[in-house]
Amino acid sequence: MRIVGNILFILGILGSILLGIILLVMVPVSIVDDTSPPLAYVIFFIFLFVLIGLPTFLLIYFGRRLRNNANHAAMIGSSASPHTPGTPSAPARMTASSVRAKMVVCLGCGAQKSVLPNEAATCDYCGSATPYE
Repeated sequence: MRIVGNILFILGILGSILLGIILLVMVPVSIVDDTSPPLAYVIFFIFLFVLIGLPTFLLIYFGRRLRNNANHAAMIGSSASPHTPGTPSAPARMTASSVRAKMVVCLGCGAQKSVLPNEAATCDYCGSATPYE
């Protein structure tokens, strides 16, 4: 799925470059040209957006989404290892500091974040410091 996502994303980028080149050529022409009615250029630009702009956006959007889902699935697959006998289970391997992690409310925006002791943490949303209290 990652390869398909990359292909869709690259096609979307190429489409956006094509749209940019067409617009760079056609906008000055539409401003300078006095022979064609302005409505013809408006219809052309709407047609151009529907024909190239919207599919380009969708290719980029779904390409990134497929790539991110594939990366997420790969991360989950690599972190999940089968339990072998004789090795401690996940709760037994936890250190004392990870047991003491607690939810802290950000003073800047009110968001909650899990913070470990002696960890310099910042809020994921507003960037302000969220100290372990």
